[in-house]
Amino acid sequence: MAAAAGTDAGRIDLFDRAAVAKGGAPRASLNASGAVLSLLALPDGGLAAGTGAGRIELFDSSAVAKGGLPPFQSLTAGGAMWPLAAPPGGGLRVGNSVCT
Repeated sequence: MAAAAGTDAGRIDLFDRAAVAKGGAPRASLNASGAVLSLLALPDGGLAAGTGAGRIELFDSSAVAKGGLPPFQSLTAGGAMWPLAAPPGGGLRVGNSVCT
């Protein structure tokens, strides 16, 4: 995967290098639980997607390579998941829309 784009329709489009270089259609897609608000490439080749449904969908490298596979893990949190970050040493940091 050279690039990924999240959609309001809950889809993550995956593009190869040729599509990025010359323009073109996605080579595959993944389905998320709601509008995809943020994406993060994971060190192992996987992908994390923050959704408007208050979930963080985790796709492993085989899902990213093949497309069409469900997330291997779906984490539920309050509010829409906006920024995602992978801090040094591992883990996942998330910001959401819930204000206290």
